[in-house]
Amino acid sequence: MRKVTILLCLVSVFLVECRDTGNVITIKNMAEASMIFSFRGEVHDVASGADVSLTHVPNGTYNYMTITTVPAGMDKWTPDKNLSGTLSLYNNMTTVSVIYTSIVQIDSSAAGADTSSIQKTITKTYSAYATVTSSHSALSNSTVQ
Repeated sequence: MRKVTILLCLVSVFLVECRDTGNVITIKNMAEASMIFSFRGEVHDVASGADVSLTHVPNGTYNYMTITTVPAGMDKWTPDKNLSGTLSLYNNMTTVSVIYTSIVQIDSSAAGADTSSIQKTITKTYSAYATVTSSHSALSNSTVQ
């Protein structure tokens, strides 16, 4: 009976230790340009169309920042306020998704005294956006010691 008890203890310790309890941040770049995600003192380059996952992120509150490149040919760019912010991870097995998107807006205007001297001006504005969401698994409130 004692051997069975010891065996059950070893199996339960093994299962608790093997359970993935870290938080995960998934970065998906659907924007036209590459993004650099700066988090916990490290930078992660996320090319256009690529995904990057950061695993085993410990619980805590962390600041993040995004550095973006502006595609060639753009005259202006407008950043979204969510390109930087704070991520709070208080539960085990939390998944955070950061999704980058962008749009190019083309504006044209005309100026001139008469029709023979009208000059058209075309302005291309690149706007980058970040959508940040989080979810918790059913086991996210359990603690592992």
